[in-house]
Formats: sequence, structure tokens, C-alpha cells
Amino acid sequence: MNQAIESRKSSSSSGVGQGNGHKKLPSASSQEPAAVRKKPVNSSGVVALGFAFAGGCGTNNARRFMASVAPEDYPYLYILVANTDGPQLKEFFDPTAANSDLSETERANLGKWIDSIEGTKQLTIVELGESGSGAGGDPEVGRTAADAKREEFEQWMKPLRAVVISGGAGKGTGGGALPVIQRLATGLDKSPLTIVTMPFAYEGGGRMKKAIATLKVLYEQGPTMPIYNENAPRNVTEGKGFREIFNDINNASIQPVFLGIREVTQVVGDMQNVDIADWRRVLSVGNYVNCDYTRLNIVNEGTESAQEEELKAFTQRLFRQDPYQDHRTRRNASGMLAWAHGAWNPEEVKTVVKMVTDELNPGIAADLEVFPGIHIGDDGAKWMMILSVAAQGPDPASLRIGNGELHIEGKSSVIYVPVEGQKSPAEVVVNPDIAKRWKMLYYKRNEELTPGEREEFNLLMEAISERTGKSVFCPR
Repeated sequence: MNQAIESRKSSSSSGVGQGNGHKKLPSASSQEPAAVRKKPVNSSGVVALGFAFAGGCGTNNARRFMASVAPEDYPYLYILVANTDGPQLKEFFDPTAANSDLSETERANLGKWIDSIEGTKQLTIVELGESGSGAGGDPEVGRTAADAKREEFEQWMKPLRAVVISGGAGKGTGGGALPVIQRLATGLDKSPLTIVTMPFAYEGGGRMKKAIATLKVLYEQGPTMPIYNENAPRNVTEGKGFREIFNDINNASIQPVFLGIREVTQVVGDMQNVDIADWRRVLSVGNYVNCDYTRLNIVNEGTESAQEEELKAFTQRLFRQDPYQDHRTRRNASGMLAWAHGAWNPEEVKTVVKMVTDELNPGIAADLEVFPGIHIGDDGAKWMMILSVAAQGPDPASLRIGNGELHIEGKSSVIYVPVEGQKSPAEVVVNPDIAKRWKMLYYKRNEELTPGEREEFNLLMEAISERTGKSVFCPR
């Protein structure tokens, strides 16, 4: 176990267990108010940024993020983890926790964040509820528990300039707490962006129904970016365990967004800069958010002819490599933030941004406002993040699907859909166009689906799960 964690073994806050001989991990309720606890900001130009993680999925993502970076490298970044699951908090954030699946460097980083609970206060743990035994999959329990801690959330947020919120929908804590935290952050004018992870279809139609309800509320309240676990390609999941699959999803869709947003809001760009006012402006465009991120590859690495991949190929990969978001949202975007990290030149950035805007809906692109930023950095990496924001989601008419429902207009057809826990297929009445698309997509192998088709198929499965109350069974 690394030295940073070892040094906390004798701390008076050595655990989070309830009534089992362990003391509770320090939380906002056991210390002075967060607004006082935070390190003083000496310059009005400093952007204090907060990442709030709620529920089991949020707690997992928080641990992964903190293991990947050292707090001293991010001095004005503050993290809050809120959960009703006391054992999970203890397993991850108790000073004596093994975290044996992490590398030595990762454990050292996480140990420093844990130390900061009583040091620089960069990590705050909020235990929701009274028993620490979870929410039992009931979002109302999560909502009530988060409401009871709203003063602590507000005190944590007040010194911050912006807040990014993350967690999973479909269960109890995340599904209930995310809308509460988002609403509080909006009320305090913290320009929140909420990243919500949607469940796998096998988790059941009931869970999907709760997740869709949570997503709908989040979209109504503020800028939201959903991550669809079900979109994991077969070549990513085949032969892997859940930990590896979740790591792949996390590394593709969630961690880059956190790291990119931190740089956009806290690092000054070279020549072209995006400041916190620009960030607020972009998010004010609408509540449907899509974030694309990828690195520019070196081709023929190790040879004299080594060079960077063509910008056209890079742009296509930028827009296609992440299958976990609904990329159709981008076509409605009227606000876009383009952040380039590395040794880019103006012509390269101009070329990529032009190819990006060419993908947008021409009727909306005419009014598109682009906020470009360039930061050279000192790590030798060359990457780009494109944040697209729209006032409306994908056109429901394109699939005749809206808010998880199958719209039936005029003629109708019956499709027979295998669902979990039911021997005979479920009969679902849909529009003939939907029936045709379902049959075509269902019988395609997963690796044969394009990213757009995969997104479409995921939407269809969600809608049918909503209709039947059971998860669609997909053999591939």
C-alpha cells in the first residue's frame, strides 16, 4: 500500500462503517462549512471548478478520475462524492482501503485525494441517508436523501465558478440525486453540465423506464449529456469482464470530458482562448450536449517517414470513435466549443472545424457560434475536444420516437420482440416504418452496424422496453 494511504491509517477518521467498530469518513456535515474550508482563491482570475459524483456509478467514476491525476496538479479543482452506499465509500475512500486493482501510481494519486479531505479540502465525501445501506433502486429514496443534504451541496458549490455533475440513471441514488444536485447548481448560477450514464438493456425494462424518466427531468432542467452503456460494440465487450468493459466506456466517453473541461475552463489558451464566460455562453444555447474527443495519431511510428494521420481521417475518427453518445444531437447544434491541445497550427484547426460544421444541419449551421481555443501544452500530446450544444434533441420524426415512446400515426404493424424473462415474444404495435427499421437492425450483427445505426437501434430498444416494461433480449 502506498505511503500516502499508509500515513492516514492512524487518522481519527479511519472508516465509513455504521455501527461496526469503524469510524465515519470525514464528510461535509462533520466539518466547518465548505465555503470556509476551501483554500482561499487569491486572484479573481482563478476558476475554481467542481466535479460532483452521485450514486454507485458516480462513485466508480470519481475513483477512476482521482486515480488518474494528482490533486497538486489541479489545485483549484474540487471533487464531491455523494452516495447512500456506505460500504462502497469505505471500500474506495477509507484511508486503509486496498484499491488493489489500481497501479502503484494510481493508488498514490487516490491516496493524496483522500488526504485532502482533512488537508487542502479538495475532496469532500457526503454520505446520503441514515443507514449507509443504499437506496434499493428507488430514485425517490435518492432524491429524499439528496434533498436532506442540500445545504451541504450548496455550501460546497458556492465558492466554485462552474460544476460538472456525473452519475448513473436507472437505480436509486444517482437517479434521485442527480436532478437535485443539478437543480441546486443551476439555482446558484454555476453553469452545470450533467453527464448521466444509462443502463444496459439486460438490466430490465423497469430500470430503463426509470433511467429515461431521470434523463427527461435532467434535459428539462439544464445541459445534459447521456452515455449509453448498451452501445458498447461487440469488439469492445467480447471476452472481457465488467470491470474492463466499464473502463473502456469510461476512458472513451467520461474521463476525456472531465479532463477536457478542466483544461478549457482553467487553462489559458495560446493566442486563442476560451474563458469561463465562453463556457457559460455555449451551455446557454440549449440542454442537449454532445462531446467528441480524440487524439491525433502518428502513422508509421518509429520510421523516418513517420507523420500525423490526415486531418480528414482524424475528423472522421473524432466523430465516430465514441459510440456511447447520441451523435445526432450534434446536427441540431447552434453553439460549439472547439478546444485544440498540442502543436496545432491555425490552418489545421480551421480545416477540422470546417469539416465539423459541414456535418451540422445546414439550416442551423448558418447561425452556429464557434468558440475556438488552442493550448500547446508541454506533454507532446495533440488532441481536440468538440463540445456541441443544441436547443433541441434529435428530430423524433426521423424515427417516430420521442421521450421513449413509439408514435403510431395512421397505419400500424405488429413486431414480435423477444424480451427478458418471457418465453414467447412480446407483441408491439408500431408504425410500419419502425417495423421495417427494427427488422433490418435486429438481424444485423453488431459489428456490421454503423455508429448511426447502433444509436438508432439503442433508441428503438429503449422505446420498446418502455412500452413492454421488459428489457429487449438481443442475442448478439
